[in-house]
Amino acid sequence: MKKRWLTKKWSLLVIRDATQGVKQVDVPMMLLVSVPLLTAVSVSSYIVGLKMNAASQIEGLQHTIHANATASKLEVQASEQTIDELQNEIIRLSSDAQSMKARMEHINTMESTLQSLIQKYAKTDQPKETIVTSLPWDAMEDIGGDYFPVDQDEIMRLAQETTQEYDQMEAILDVMRQNVSNTVQHVKDVFQNTPTGWPTSSRRLTSSFGYRRDPMTRRAAFHAGVDIAGSVGDPVFAAADGKVITTGSDGSRGKYIVIEHSKGYQTWYMHLHRIDVREDERIVKGERIGRLGNTGRSTGPHLHFQIVKEDQPIDPLPFIMPTEEE
Repeated sequence: MKKRWLTKKWSLLVIRDATQGVKQVDVPMMLLVSVPLLTAVSVSSYIVGLKMNAASQIEGLQHTIHANATASKLEVQASEQTIDELQNEIIRLSSDAQSMKARMEHINTMESTLQSLIQKYAKTDQPKETIVTSLPWDAMEDIGGDYFPVDQDEIMRLAQETTQEYDQMEAILDVMRQNVSNTVQHVKDVFQNTPTGWPTSSRRLTSSFGYRRDPMTRRAAFHAGVDIAGSVGDPVFAAADGKVITTGSDGSRGKYIVIEHSKGYQTWYMHLHRIDVREDERIVKGERIGRLGNTGRSTGPHLHFQIVKEDQPIDPLPFIMPTEEE
C-alpha cells in the first residue's frame, strides 16, 4: 500500500482554448507533496535564520549599550570622585588659610609691638625700602599673554601642590612666630631693665653731663649727670625695673635714691623733696619713687639724674631722650 502511494500519479488536464485539444500531464504524487514541503522548510529556515541574525545583532547592541553605559557610569563616578577630592582639598585649604591668617595676625601683632618699641627707644635715619608684592590671581587690569587652559588633572595637581606649600608655610610661620616672640620678649626685657625711661614729668634740661662751670664756685667741674628743672612736688619715676639699694640724705645730694638694674646699671635720683620707696624694694619701670625738690647742694627745684655703668658715671641722654609720643 505504501509503495502504491509513492508510485501513484495525478493526471492534470490542461485546456488552453476551444480550438486546441486537451493535454494531459501525469504528475507523481511524491512531487506534488515534496515541492510544497520543501518550500515550507526553506521559508521556515530563512525565517529562523533571520531571527537568529536579529537576535545576534540585538545581543551585540545590548553588549555595546551595556559597555557604553558602564563606561559612562565609570566616567561619572570618576568625575564625582574628582569633585569630592577637589571639595575636600578646598575645604582643607580654607581651614589652613584660616589657621595661617590667625598666625599671621599674631606675628603682625608681635611685629607691631617690636616696631613700637624700636620707634620709642631707638633712632634710625634709614630710608624705607620700596617693596614689590605679588598681585592676586584674578587681577585683570593691563594684562595679556598666551592662553593655556587648565584641565581637571592639573587642577588636582595644583591643589595638592598648594596643600604642600601651605604645610611648608605653616612650618616657616611656626619658626617665625617663635623667633619674633623671642625677639619681642628679649626687646621688652632689655628696654624694661635698661634705664631708658624719662625720670620726671618736666622736660626742661638745665645742665648736661660732663664738664661745666660749677653753679656754686663758678669754676670748671665735672657734672656726673643731667639736671632737669621742675616744680617742687613733681613726680619722679624709675627709669627701669630694678631694686632700691640706697635711700638717704646728705648736704650735697640732699634726699636721694639709688636703684640697681641688670647688666651693671644703676640710676641715681638727687635733691628730692620726698622719698616714696624703701631699701630692698623691687621697682617697676615708670613707677613713682619720690617727689622733685630743692634739697642739698642746689640752686633751685630740679632733679639731678645720673646713670652709673659698672661704677662709672655715663651720659644719661643717649638712654633717656624723650620720644615724640612723650
